[in-house]
Amino acid sequence: MRDRAIDETRRRRARLVAGGLCAALILMTAPVLRAAETAPGPEARKAELERLIAFDRATKLDAEQQKVMAEALSPMPAPCCSDFSAATCCCKCNLARAMWGRAKQLVLAGRSAAEVRKGVHDWLARMNPSGFAGDACHKGHCGRGVSKDGCGGMRADHITP
Repeated sequence: MRDRAIDETRRRRARLVAGGLCAALILMTAPVLRAAETAPGPEARKAELERLIAFDRATKLDAEQQKVMAEALSPMPAPCCSDFSAATCCCKCNLARAMWGRAKQLVLAGRSAAEVRKGVHDWLARMNPSGFAGDACHKGHCGRGVSKDGCGGMRADHITP
């Protein structure tokens, strides 16, 4: 009887250890899986860039809204050219115009400057999970896709996702 109780205790411990290892593995891989789930494919990325560029073009902010957008984006380096802030960038590339469209959406939704900054940062991370080096313009990568650390092109009618 005692041997059976010891064996059962050992089996319970083994299940707890195995369960703990599985839980640890799930916790460690969850951020990677989330990033893969949220990163859009090329067609969805292109459609989103087109939509946000159109929104940027069509949307005019009032003075107070412009102030919120500038406060949100000025501290951020431009993802394609870190010599400039995200508020100004060095040019009106597709990435910059889409980023400004996303910022305008958030401003019009009544978000604070900090919330707009975070929303734009999160959007950029979805567009290119590998991140931006901030030197695409200096390296002539203006035509390179946004998902490949580029500007996505310079013309709204020719977007490289």
